[in-house]
Amino acid sequence: MTEAERDDLIDLYVDDALPEALRGFAETYLAVHPEAAAEAAALLVTAQRLHALPPDKPDDWFVERTLDRLLREHTAAQDIPTNQLFQIR
Repeated sequence: MTEAERDDLIDLYVDDALPEALRGFAETYLAVHPEAAAEAAALLVTAQRLHALPPDKPDDWFVERTLDRLLREHTAAQDIPTNQLFQIR
């Protein structure tokens, strides 16, 4: 098994994305290769911590300013007079 295949196997195992036929192979591989098992365990802990974080959601102020800036940039790029645009709010 190449290092890339080993890394893919560990990643898929940690993500619980392996087909059932390969899951047993991965578990056997990890049982025989303690360094790979330690890496899988560390990745699993990291994945669990990331999934436990609250989802990122920008605040309303940031969204409004970003949309306003994008609209101004888009308008300037197209040379459309601003008095002909609908104001988004």
